[in-house]
Amino acid sequence: MRGRSCRESAAIAAGGHIGPPGLGQPGSTGYNCLLMKASESRSTRRETLRETYDEGYFHGANSGYPKEGYATHHPDWAPWLKRVKSLVNPADHWLDLGCAYGFLIEQARTEGFRVVGCDVSRFALKQNSAVTAFLAEADALALPFRSGSLRLITAFDVLEHLENPVQTIREIHRCLASDGLLIASTPDPCRFRGDETTHVHESPPAHWLSLLEKNGFSCNFGFDGTDFNLILAASKSRSRVQHFHKLLFEDDFLRATQPFSDCVAWRVRAGFHTHPQGHVLGEKNEIYVLNSSELPISVELEFSVQTTGHNGAFLVVADGRVIERVDFLSTTPQFSRAAEKILFNSGGHSIEFQLSDGSSAGQVIIGPIQFAIAPATREELTATLPFDLFERYHASTLITQLLPLPPVTALDFGGYIGDQGGHWADASDFGLPAIFTDIRPADSRRYLSEAALPGTKFDLVLSLDVLEHIPKAARRSFLERLDDLSGRYILLAGPVASPDAEAAEKRVRESLRDAGAAIHGFLAEHREHGLPEREDITRWADEHRYSVVEIEGMSSHMWEVLQKVSLTLSYYQQYRTLEKLNRTVNARQLWASNGKPYRRFFLISKSAMPDQPFHLPRNDAPAELLHFLEQQPEILSRAGIQQQTDLLFLLNEGLRHQQLLDNQVRLLENHARELEKLLQAERQKPVSRIAWSRLRRRLDGKNE
Repeated sequence: MRGRSCRESAAIAAGGHIGPPGLGQPGSTGYNCLLMKASESRSTRRETLRETYDEGYFHGANSGYPKEGYATHHPDWAPWLKRVKSLVNPADHWLDLGCAYGFLIEQARTEGFRVVGCDVSRFALKQNSAVTAFLAEADALALPFRSGSLRLITAFDVLEHLENPVQTIREIHRCLASDGLLIASTPDPCRFRGDETTHVHESPPAHWLSLLEKNGFSCNFGFDGTDFNLILAASKSRSRVQHFHKLLFEDDFLRATQPFSDCVAWRVRAGFHTHPQGHVLGEKNEIYVLNSSELPISVELEFSVQTTGHNGAFLVVADGRVIERVDFLSTTPQFSRAAEKILFNSGGHSIEFQLSDGSSAGQVIIGPIQFAIAPATREELTATLPFDLFERYHASTLITQLLPLPPVTALDFGGYIGDQGGHWADASDFGLPAIFTDIRPADSRRYLSEAALPGTKFDLVLSLDVLEHIPKAARRSFLERLDDLSGRYILLAGPVASPDAEAAEKRVRESLRDAGAAIHGFLAEHREHGLPEREDITRWADEHRYSVVEIEGMSSHMWEVLQKVSLTLSYYQQYRTLEKLNRTVNARQLWASNGKPYRRFFLISKSAMPDQPFHLPRNDAPAELLHFLEQQPEILSRAGIQQQTDLLFLLNEGLRHQQLLDNQVRLLENHARELEKLLQAERQKPVSRIAWSRLRRRLDGKNE
């Protein structure tokens, strides 16, 4: 369950009376002057929502709430009330949408705010007798408030429940004053792993920001409490939201040095604990970067580092790829470092600072982080992608350009380009006019969940390297789904069952095992489901009387060699070396397959295809490159990294023992000083002086 409440649905306020006695009762002045009559035509919809958000919902039956119920597990709103005080006056009209039991209203009214709440759940509205006079039932699609009557609307954990978010956003826009403010929170599905059946519209930050801007809002955003808890601020007035994110993370130490930064926003997402000299790195330290332009950007980082007396390293990780390793020694406690440039396409991205190796003692402190931001080209971005991704998308682009009727609209089904760390590119970066969908949500304005796809057909539907990840029994129905979405063409690509392709995959798996790495996820699924049969695809097309053109990709041998090297480099965190390899390989475009391809492309047309060849660039693999890669050069071994780790361990062990020895010496010195003080004190006592005198005389007599 999330840090704040899961709060309801498509839900929100209205109808009934609103306001305290003498302020909002029917027929009196106050909030009733804001109300409009609720539409009777929505009664059936309301009944459905009431049933969904009934007592069971608030006790975990169809939500993430605990069985004990929302009343015993609701948030303390004091931190938000403190923030709200800096944004609105207590006398301003404030509506809390999806208010549930009204605990926010109760706390806010205690502090003098003029706030009411609305929810679709009739059950929830009856649970807190202290504020029932200030709550009303309503649907988010038709808010019962006069246009421009509200100065503040809060919607905490509501957006993800909306079946029609556009209509609700338009209603919020209508109800807000010209300088009114919307504050909303919603989980980012790229990070949120809750299984919430009522979350019918979980969407990443780029989606919500785009949706709000398209409907007349200026926006700001940040993260609060957890890395998935997205906070949105929107207003008709740009100045009202300009500095909102600083309320969430007051000490802003991220700075940009280029004018192009107007298209880029950056926010602390997790970690970076405040310190007098900067920010201390914790277990997870993440910066969110949003590229709101349509083109890629280049980002370079510069930062200062301090360490409090230990040796170690940290990694700079961009969208799941280690791009920099920063080593530090206690002998050099302070230094500056610049990381090589990172390329980001349109949408949201992640930069993490992950502690690695070394002693857990001491602290690593990061000073201000400078961003140098500049525009980049799609060609620069795609050239650095893994060769496997580049081949299938670049070839698809070339094939599409040869079509007699080039597609105007396209859908890339299963088109998430990246790993669990973040998305690296999409089909549009290769020049295809495509949006994409996938079972993994992507923080991109071009991403749509399958449920949100428009009802119209696409000229072209791509599905590249997807079929082999689907169980055999479901592959035919998957092809039918692609057929339903396609108006003209379907372009399939991926490995198909053949002795060469299957043997190549087996040897890659063995190579990873020998390196000590786990079998890569995509190879594991290939083995689990089996590679598709070429004949099954062509037979399905023939049954539908569709034309099919087959095109071979690179050879199984070339794919095997490059995949071994790429996965090994990735496992050993040699991203910059891998990037150079990809750039070199991708520049040569497609390789000759010699009749033994690893991947095949199937262009399926719903109408007859003209009798023309589909030629793609074919370059033979340079023998010297293949020979070099097949030898598994020393850079691919873990020896170098292991030596760094061992050296840091030994340095820290030596430092730790030196510190222990220094502590023991200081302890002995302290004991000696204390003993000397005791002896001096004893010598000053009368009895002690007599004893010392007698002892001395005896000793002197013996000496005589």
